[in-house]
Amino acid sequence: LIFIAIQTAVFSRRREIEVMRLVGATNWFIRIPFIIEGLIQGLVGGIVAVTATWIIGLAWKSTGAEMNQDSLLSKFVWTDGQQTGTFLFLLGVGAVVGAVGAFVSTLWYLRD
Repeated sequence: LIFIAIQTAVFSRRREIEVMRLVGATNWFIRIPFIIEGLIQGLVGGIVAVTATWIIGLAWKSTGAEMNQDSLLSKFVWTDGQQTGTFLFLLGVGAVVGAVGAFVSTLWYLRD
């Protein structure tokens, strides 16, 4: 999704990109705003994933607390440390995927 969104943004701004090229802007100078846009989109996706995981985790934790400790499902309840680590991992993956997706989507248009 990020790949297609950035490709659409590059295509819609092709005239501005051509003007920037005419005045001597490097490909990296043109590419950086798109990478930042992809990074923000990835972080927003990560925040949505963290929110959904947090809500599901709350429901699962309350259900797991009511279960017998010998139950198999009670072993799947995570601690606060695991939850924090998972949330940071989701945000990091979202940011990296957004930045890489934006970089790759600009490669075809900003060739040297």
